[in-house]
Amino acid sequence: MFQQLGINTVRVYTVDNTANHDTCMNALSAAGIYVALDVNNGLYSINRADPQPSYNAVYLQSVFATIDAFAGYENTLLFFSGNEVVNAPDNTNDAPYVRIPGQNIIPRLRANWYIRSRLSTETCAGTSLHANTEASQSDTPQPMYRVTATNWRST
Repeated sequence: MFQQLGINTVRVYTVDNTANHDTCMNALSAAGIYVALDVNNGLYSINRADPQPSYNAVYLQSVFATIDAFAGYENTLLFFSGNEVVNAPDNTNDAPYVRIPGQNIIPRLRANWYIRSRLSTETCAGTSLHANTEASQSDTPQPMYRVTATNWRST
């Protein structure tokens, strides 16, 4: 059905990084569909209310497990980190925690020859928050940095 709709990429927000995903990933690959995948999952992610304690060794091992589980598939397009951590004016100080995972993920991708896979750090924020996230720039360049400006309105 995805092929009939002309879809060539799907975004996956969470996976069980301990499960085998061969059937799904191979079916998507056979259909010419790429996967953009978040490295966070329901058990381990950056807590926007208190990010420092949530960025720890257990979290990072879970991130690496997701990368290791999916980087070998030819249709893994990229990994997202830091999805929607900064999403309001009162949590723009969390912006460094959107970029910090990349400082550990990029060496992991390079060390394991996962050169096809890319990393995108993401902030879900409006235009007024974008200027504040620019202050979180680090010495480690990110291959992609994306600001998602969403505005949901009912009429």
